[in-house]
Amino acid sequence: MTAQVNNTNVLGVFILARHGDKQGTFTGKLSYTASNVQLTALGQAQGYNLGARIQERYLKRTSSSYVAGVNPDLYVDGQALIRADLSDESSMTFDTALAITQGVWPATNSNNITLGDGTYVISPLQGYQYVPIQTVDPNNYRYLDGWTDCVEYVETAEQMDRLPDALTKAQLNANFIESLSNYTDGRPTSFDKIYEIWDYLNMNYVHDKQFYATVPGQVIGQARDLANWYEFYTYGSPDPESILNIGGKTLTAEVLNLLNRMANKSDPLKFALYAGSYKPFLSFFQLTGVTSTHPELAGIVNYAAAMALEIRQPIGGTDLYIRFNFKNGTEDSDFMPYPMFGHEDGDYDIPLSTFNLAMRPYAISDALSWCQACNTSLARSCDVVTQAAYADELMNQISNMHSQQSHSISPAVGGVIGAILAFVLAAMLLGLFALLGCVSFGRGISRKPPHRRNSSIPQIVVRMAKGKRDSADTESTIGIKANGAFEMMPDHISVLSRTPSIAPSAAHETKV
Repeated sequence: MTAQVNNTNVLGVFILARHGDKQGTFTGKLSYTASNVQLTALGQAQGYNLGARIQERYLKRTSSSYVAGVNPDLYVDGQALIRADLSDESSMTFDTALAITQGVWPATNSNNITLGDGTYVISPLQGYQYVPIQTVDPNNYRYLDGWTDCVEYVETAEQMDRLPDALTKAQLNANFIESLSNYTDGRPTSFDKIYEIWDYLNMNYVHDKQFYATVPGQVIGQARDLANWYEFYTYGSPDPESILNIGGKTLTAEVLNLLNRMANKSDPLKFALYAGSYKPFLSFFQLTGVTSTHPELAGIVNYAAAMALEIRQPIGGTDLYIRFNFKNGTEDSDFMPYPMFGHEDGDYDIPLSTFNLAMRPYAISDALSWCQACNTSLARSCDVVTQAAYADELMNQISNMHSQQSHSISPAVGGVIGAILAFVLAAMLLGLFALLGCVSFGRGISRKPPHRRNSSIPQIVVRMAKGKRDSADTESTIGIKANGAFEMMPDHISVLSRTPSIAPSAAHETKV
């Protein structure tokens, strides 16, 4: 056991934040799916206040958790990395990330420039800082949405309702779930839809005055408790090998990558902020064992909740430690430390080497591993990745066979075998190129593959918070190597411009 290490410096921090309060329009009488879902003014305030707390904790020089490698006043590219999940909640997560950055890097007169003729210019809005936010498409990259399109996960999650614990839970709460139809405007109610039901109730309870006056608060609370249980065991499992932890496993790969970069003194990156949904929290909590010691965290995290993994080093020492902190939205005034891997309260600091050793076996860091774990052949370019892996393996086998046979057979026979193997390899590569759309077969037909944003080669679109969301011009793509790893191809970069909003002041927030 490693007791909490006192008198430490924070060398870097990774933060995962959930989006803030949302509001949408429910139109269909049978569906709980809302349209035009947007981050509300309350959600913006939640994000901004979270950012202000992050700034006070990690970027204020007088703080005991100050990260010395990050400029405390101005955003500096390379020192910090901001990313937002581009999924079905992309608008909310991006806008939440924007609100958080307004709190972390508020407007300042230091954001200025002196021109060659001596003219002194301050950025608009009294020094507003335009912090770049990268958006990550789940169709192309997986660390914030590992469960999406994962066949094995979907099939396993669909068995949830037939598990003994779920059947018992549903039976014990059958009357309550049936009574919820009094508040759902005729929409059907069942245990397998408990999250959608609670989300509907909660959204209306927060934003509809008449609904707030009609629905008892304890109804919202009991529905939330059931939704907590259902989602916690749908998007995670106490068994770390379970496919239900796929979201935490893809996130773990990114966390390990970032933390080990921050531990490297030659790497300028010391601050990473990712915005997403509540789902990856649930699996990551279970993989790290946080909820085994603190079961009160076993559920849907609140709006604008955030977890922070800090790299700490004792003053005058060389060893590195990881500390897990969590702030459950507006319910918590500050980040609080929690023990990992079954340690007791007060035993918060885990050696970085131990953290790597414990988490790396579960990390899914490349496309091929994800495709194999999910038993997926077509989704998310798995066909391309698998074909590339087969071609790579065949080339290795050919090389090994050629090396072995060159010493045991005649040149003539070796030449025949080599020709046959070369033909097989050429056929596989031709099939791969046809799959990619680079080659077509037909009489007298020449065809070029059309440019598609979601092509078979994965992409990450890089955006900046400056203007309209739909004004992207070009794209920076990520290609897949033969081994399934990702490779940046920075031939062109898309810049998203967005008109900056005035940073909201700290506001009174309704607990959600």
